[in-house]
Amino acid sequence: MKFKVKTGLIALLLALTGCYTIMSIDQPDKASTGEKINVHLQVRTEPDPQYGLDTDPKNQIVGLMIPNDWVVDSVYFQGNQITPAEDYCTYLPPDSADAYPSKVDYWTDSLEAHFPSGPDRHWVVYQSVNTILPNADTTFNDLYVNFTVGQMEGTFGIGYFVSNAALDFDEDYYYSVSLDNEIIINNTSAIKNPKIIPNSIYLSQNYPNPFNPNTTINYKLNVKSIIRLSVFNINGKEVAVLVDGLKNPGEYSAQFKPNGLPSGIYFYTLTDGTKKLTRKMIYLR
Repeated sequence: MKFKVKTGLIALLLALTGCYTIMSIDQPDKASTGEKINVHLQVRTEPDPQYGLDTDPKNQIVGLMIPNDWVVDSVYFQGNQITPAEDYCTYLPPDSADAYPSKVDYWTDSLEAHFPSGPDRHWVVYQSVNTILPNADTTFNDLYVNFTVGQMEGTFGIGYFVSNAALDFDEDYYYSVSLDNEIIINNTSAIKNPKIIPNSIYLSQNYPNPFNPNTTINYKLNVKSIIRLSVFNINGKEVAVLVDGLKNPGEYSAQFKPNGLPSGIYFYTLTDGTKKLTRKMIYLR
């Protein structure tokens, strides 16, 4: 099942179906020098199409292509398979090997070779402290990155890369990379009341999951929007529409009762016309 990623922030998205796929990126398109900004990515993992299920937990790898004077404040994952609830990542220096010896152990040089950063940007790499099952089942994880913007002004493309320490660049589906997510940086002193662009929508994991007979889906709107919250079966057919209409900013909950539907895997999607977020849930009868 494939969902089209809709966002005006992504100039080039190589969302490669397979082990890792970057489904969406919420990144401000403007910021001031010295400002702290937050970025949210939704990452899908699923079984290797060639080798199937992987039951050996792995450390996650996150690569960030950023301007030379930016600072990464924190990088962490959240999701159903993440224990503890927030798995913070640690900086992996260019001369340090990752936690799982394989074809690629020094990720900074490898990323630079495959996706050159140029003179004004550079790659930094982070590795998750804990391990998760990378391909045991299709699942969605949230990746959060917090930056402090530097003093350089202009338009910059930010790059994001996800994989795990056991993988390499031999197959496209071993990783997912999104390059040139543009952000405009201006001098704070030159701006009166700079406007911070918030993420327009946020979609939480349903609870409980798996569920029977019903489950709750929470979502948040930061701006007044016409939204649609709907449910799809594993074949991509829409089987329920939970919300469809104009909503004011705020936090909301919706109930899904799969009356007459068979047990199995379902996907629920929230869209505001410019952005689409998707998560997976399991109905047990």
